[in-house]
Amino acid sequence: MSADGAFRELRSLMNMPVLSVQQYRRLAGFCYHISQKMPEVYEEQWLPYMASFPQHWPRHIYEERDLPSAQAFHNLLPFAYFSVRLDRSSWDSAARESAQWWAQVGGLRLQDAVLGAKLLDRSPRCPHLRDLAFACSHFTNGTADALTAWLDETPLVSLSLERCTFKGSGFQRFCAAGAIDKPETLIIKFSQGLREDDFDALFSLPLESLKELRLGHCPFPDWVLEPLFQCQGLRSLEVLALGRTRLTLDHARRFTRAKHLQSLCSILIKPTFLFTDVIEFFATSDELHPDIRTHYEELRAAAIGSIEDAVIRGEPLVDIIVRFHEGVEMMDAMQQFDALGRDIEITGNNYYNDSHLCIGCATRNGILRVFGLPLYRVLLENSEVTYMWDKTERLPVPESLRSLVKEIGMTQPGNSDDGQFYNYE
Repeated sequence: MSADGAFRELRSLMNMPVLSVQQYRRLAGFCYHISQKMPEVYEEQWLPYMASFPQHWPRHIYEERDLPSAQAFHNLLPFAYFSVRLDRSSWDSAARESAQWWAQVGGLRLQDAVLGAKLLDRSPRCPHLRDLAFACSHFTNGTADALTAWLDETPLVSLSLERCTFKGSGFQRFCAAGAIDKPETLIIKFSQGLREDDFDALFSLPLESLKELRLGHCPFPDWVLEPLFQCQGLRSLEVLALGRTRLTLDHARRFTRAKHLQSLCSILIKPTFLFTDVIEFFATSDELHPDIRTHYEELRAAAIGSIEDAVIRGEPLVDIIVRFHEGVEMMDAMQQFDALGRDIEITGNNYYNDSHLCIGCATRNGILRVFGLPLYRVLLENSEVTYMWDKTERLPVPESLRSLVKEIGMTQPGNSDDGQFYNYE
């Protein structure tokens, strides 16, 4: 393609009112090709022309690029915002980048980072940072003030803390410093070291900008729910996701009495942690938002019995082993597997120190519903009192999960089966 022909193609893209994600990617690939084939044309003609369309560069285009890719992207499109993924070692390298480079960072994900005041103090600010995520990172008492100062005057919209470790009063100081009170979306999942008074500190904040709150599993539901119901803020909250937090009918009823939660239009809880009476209440309460009722009407209509209900009935469960493909994002993969229904779930990962091997369990009806395999209780060989399942074979991977899951098997005897007989009639 000639220089003139390539520029006509560029002009047709840039004059579109809005560019889709696919068109942004096409544009970036096109720019890379021209910058390699015709570097002078790209530098003198293309860059000034693209920079004259600021409406196309209001947000970061690509998610979670590693540092070398982010550096290459910035060199290619120096006026475009981007998202970068850093770990403990690459943060040191990134800290040496120019203030101009950091000014284009729109999204930042820190993985396996130990955040200290000295590291933050020597890192340039991100004046256009909108999305900030920490994964498997460590927070100490001294981190909170330094991080809050580092985030000062950033237009932060989303803050995520996943599988992070908080030492001492680190989380409370983080709350008190003010950083958590800024974003519209806050995600706290599977983080260690959080205590009851940490949630008291969180919900004592105004949180007036918060529209979406996602919390992972809490072993003591009242740690989260009591301060949530007593909170004086959260007036703008629309989405509340409580993950594996176990809800009782009394908890469900309190949502209708919480006047500060009147904007709430979505209450999301892992289906296997929902009792049928809670589903029924959410599906029929006229005091809740119609979208909440619709969601739980669909759950009720699905008529999928939960693992929790099966355990209460004394029903034996089926233990399963799930191996995910190498290279998949395990947090997302496990969530998609758990979305199969309330009667099947992942209960633990990193099985036998293999990060892609997980254990889980399912009800007998769950195995039949998801995999089409009927199971029956039979006596264990040489026993007159102990029962087992009649099959332990590899299960077919559901089509929707084949890109994530390599294989699924059953194992017995397992922790979820006490060898009891159960009448399924």
